[in-house]
Amino acid sequence: YICKGEGVESWEPKFSYHGFRYAKITGISRKPDADMIKAVLVATDIQETGNFTSSDELLNKMHSISKWTIVDNVHGIPEDCPHREKCGWLGDAHAFCEYALYNYDMYDFYKKYMEDIKTQMRPTIGHNNPELKFQVPTMIAPGKRTSTYAKIDWGVATMYLPWYNYKFYGDDEIVKEYYEPMKGLTDFYLNFKGENGIMQDGMGDWCPPLWDRRKNPSAMECDPIISANAYFYDVLGVMETFAKMNNDAAYEAKMKQEKEALKTAFNKEFLVNIPNTKHKWYQSQTATVQALQFGMVPEEEIETVVNGLAYNIVEVRGGHHNTGIHGNRYIYTVLSKYGKADLAYQILTTPDFPSQTYVMNSGFTTWPERQFIWEKMEGPSNSLNHPMHSGFAAYFFESLGGIKSSMEAPGFKMFTVNPEFPSQVINTTVSVPSPYGDIKNSWRSESGLLTMNLEVPFNTKAKIILNKKEFESLKINDASFDDKDEVVLGSGKYKIEYKKS
Repeated sequence: YICKGEGVESWEPKFSYHGFRYAKITGISRKPDADMIKAVLVATDIQETGNFTSSDELLNKMHSISKWTIVDNVHGIPEDCPHREKCGWLGDAHAFCEYALYNYDMYDFYKKYMEDIKTQMRPTIGHNNPELKFQVPTMIAPGKRTSTYAKIDWGVATMYLPWYNYKFYGDDEIVKEYYEPMKGLTDFYLNFKGENGIMQDGMGDWCPPLWDRRKNPSAMECDPIISANAYFYDVLGVMETFAKMNNDAAYEAKMKQEKEALKTAFNKEFLVNIPNTKHKWYQSQTATVQALQFGMVPEEEIETVVNGLAYNIVEVRGGHHNTGIHGNRYIYTVLSKYGKADLAYQILTTPDFPSQTYVMNSGFTTWPERQFIWEKMEGPSNSLNHPMHSGFAAYFFESLGGIKSSMEAPGFKMFTVNPEFPSQVINTTVSVPSPYGDIKNSWRSESGLLTMNLEVPFNTKAKIILNKKEFESLKINDASFDDKDEVVLGSGKYKIEYKKS
């Protein structure tokens, strides 16, 4: 750029952007100050529509960092990092999708990205039967860089993104438009089934603590086959729903059958006793969390498996998570759901490695790709800005805020309200965007009494989830409520009180 020399001039590149943390200024004659340099945020113009805040500043800061890490990586596609690869890795895309949907209007963004995935599909032969032909996406979409066919735990983004769009927006158009590609990809992955009923494919629980694929590969505690099959079980259920929506009764029945068979095989192969305890688990924190999240644990084993997860966190890992992106997305939500909300808070906020608080205390303002002990590093490592690690923060909305869309009426036409929180958090306020308006829930807990101020948008309903003991103390708008199996509220503003048990 050559200046005209007539007054103040400005120029900025139109087709490039650079992720950075520090800027080096040369050729100046005075000490630089804040007026000398300005950084401009360059990102797709996604509108922030959701909000979370709580009585705990550590959690509020995690929320802020999680949002920054996403916005920094939204440039027409969901990227892995804004400075180095700038690639649309499918595994990264589905890892942070739900948290992004809680915070931003992503409706058109993900519809566009689904087209990117579709156009990235390549002809591929079957794994067990080379005579079969499939169209399969690559690990990265879009672009010339592909990194082979999409392994199960990355490729499931092809089903998850329409699924999440359907849950958040009630959009069946995206489901119907991409049904055939999703169906073909599901059949491709079923072609990896081994004699034990397990799909022999998977990329792995990316970037758990201390993991380096070259220097320390054994730090990935979860076998990639196990985590990939847990995801695939969940996706078989998704495809069962999608088949029903597309009036494909034969495929719906096939998905139900495959799902039940995989659940049986998964538990036979991977559910084990923890030596010298009465507990069980699926051989890693991540697999155990996934099995609980996706409903794979037999009903009679849930308590022993939850206790097995807690045992590993507390007794083996000293109060720390040992999860990469697959497990970290759900671990805090799962612990909260099964009565371990204080433990979820503990592993989030412990200042010792590894934890989100440790990362923040190390000076990061975005989530780095690797979970390393930073004071022991001898140089830079990979990316310091990776949104796949923001996925866990959906916990702030679905557990602390307690707001989830229902599958009876997606798009928050019917949503559930069930805040599950640690004793250290006194109050939380969330605003969740929906096609009908903002859902707002503000609660405070004092001396065991939970008081919620809930706003239910027009033309929607809220289902309040309570146990029997909580029902007994329930008051809505200061009036006692008859003991019933469930409470469903229409649009309006409500003051809801009950003793939390």
